[in-house]
Amino acid sequence: MKRPKKKKASGFSYNFNGVMENEIKLYFHCKKCCEENKERFQNMREYSSIECGWTEAGFQVWCKRHNCNVVNVGFKGQKVELKG
Repeated sequence: MKRPKKKKASGFSYNFNGVMENEIKLYFHCKKCCEENKERFQNMREYSSIECGWTEAGFQVWCKRHNCNVVNVGFKGQKVELKG
């Protein structure tokens, strides 16, 4: 029988070993990578080559394959809780 996941008060999910769970519902992909990969039918998780990180204004996802921005999220000065 599978053990149910436990939730901490912060709203983040952890398994019973205390390891944070992947809660991603939708992924970011480069539009150019998606178009190129239509013919290959390769898993986008394997095909994509992206970097993610903090900027002065927020958070950015960058495609290394096409050297272009995928998404740039600005937080407009809001404080963000970081877990990891």
